[in-house]
Amino acid sequence: LLQRDPEAFLDQMLAAADAQDFGRFRELTQIAAQHPAAQEMHAEAIRQVDRQEQQAELQRQQQQREQQEQQQAPRIGARSL
Repeated sequence: LLQRDPEAFLDQMLAAADAQDFGRFRELTQIAAQHPAAQEMHAEAIRQVDRQEQQAELQRQQQQREQQEQQQAPRIGARSL
């Protein structure tokens, strides 16, 4: 039904939700999740999160390097006793 008539499929999901038929709603949700388009969307979401995490890690490493460089750099205007 999902591939033949997606609108009717969604109508069934909404009807199940309205009727508080959570078993049927869960069943329809699982059917939708198994659809190739849904699986591809899920895979793309995972790839996007991976890219964001990698970018955040690179930024964290860059900030750490900058802090280390600042701590190691001789202080201008500092006097020795």
